[in-house]
Amino acid sequence: MKKILLTTLVALTLLPAQESVEDMRMQTMQNLETALSFVQQGLMYNNRGMVANGVKKIRYNASNTKVFEIPNQKAYAQSVAKEIASLGDDLLKAFDAKDKTKVLQDYSQIQDRCISCHAVVRGW
Repeated sequence: MKKILLTTLVALTLLPAQESVEDMRMQTMQNLETALSFVQQGLMYNNRGMVANGVKKIRYNASNTKVFEIPNQKAYAQSVAKEIASLGDDLLKAFDAKDKTKVLQDYSQIQDRCISCHAVVRGW
């Protein structure tokens, strides 16, 4: 009886922690989507401040490695997160250099990395 009670107690203790990580993952993904929207708006308005703010938010959220600890895909997801952060930096450099072709390529690659990771993690 004590064993069943102890097992139940341990399971109930761990369950909220798992939900917390999942909630954090969802919030981080929403933050990344919002940051990418900032970048896109900055490109549309030719506004460096908006682009830089979006890149900063991408870099910050992609560095939250705890949310990328996805079962059976941890290394892949963390690798993609690092690539996304690096591409954001490249995009901002290209924007400053007025290399619009490179900016669009970097933006497209960021979207591609997001979608490719979702495809693997979600089994699309």
